[in-house]
Parts: sequence; structure tokens; C-alpha cells
Amino acid sequence: MPPIITYRCGVCKREYPGHEEAVRCEESHLAAVSVVVKNHGIHEYPYSVAVTFSNGETREYVADHMR
Repeated sequence: MPPIITYRCGVCKREYPGHEEAVRCEESHLAAVSVVVKNHGIHEYPYSVAVTFSNGETREYVADHMR
């Protein structure tokens, strides 16, 4: 019985039949360049952070329990 070979994206873990597809997937993911705490409050963890990605875009993320 011949083995089935697949290639997995190292970032999202999705599997592809071809190596090139997996490489394209890996290259399509943005890397977080910096994370800045926006609001910390009284809790142990911050509830709002701003993440700057490798394409220069910044997005703000808020904890679900604070919405």
C-alpha cells in the first residue's frame, strides 16, 4: 500500500496535496510585529491590545467578556 503524502502549513496547520500550495499558505499569514496593551483594568490580563502586523496594519482586539 503506497503512502499518501501531504504538506502542512506551519502556521495554520491546514494540509495540502502539493508543496507549493503549503508554502503559499505559510507566506500568506501575517506576523505580529508588536503588541501594545491598550487597557488593563483591574484584571490580571489586559482586556484590550493593539497588534501591528508585518504589513504595517494595526488592529485592536478586545476580550470577549469586555464587549
